[in-house]
Amino acid sequence: HEVYYAIPLYLHLIELWNFSIIVQLIKYLISLYFCVQVEGDLGRAEEYYGRAILASPGDGEVLSLYGNLIWENERDESRAKCYFDQAVQAAPDDCMVLGSYAHFMWEAEDEDDDDDNDGDVVAAPAAAAVVESF
Repeated sequence: HEVYYAIPLYLHLIELWNFSIIVQLIKYLISLYFCVQVEGDLGRAEEYYGRAILASPGDGEVLSLYGNLIWENERDESRAKCYFDQAVQAAPDDCMVLGSYAHFMWEAEDEDDDDDNDGDVVAAPAAAAVVESF
């Protein structure tokens, strides 16, 4: 899971003007880590992601992490894609966001291909296009 990567990624938030939002996001991320890694409580993790998104709706990394949580735990491709799309729009130059999105697209297309081809391995062209855009 990518939750444990979130805390170091938010150290750059110290440069922002609104310190209260920074403190709030860090609290949510620590709670997320505890919910997912320690307790395995995905319901509470979703609640904390929702709070973090409300606190900072244009944060591509939070949107990306939430999309990953949805994909990894629910396999809801359309819902996860919605959050990944928002993340890429919010942070089009963030390599973590783009990498997570490419990984999601690769897995989603591979899973679709596995369903269609009874396990045949097929390249995922949309994911390859995202990687080539680097």
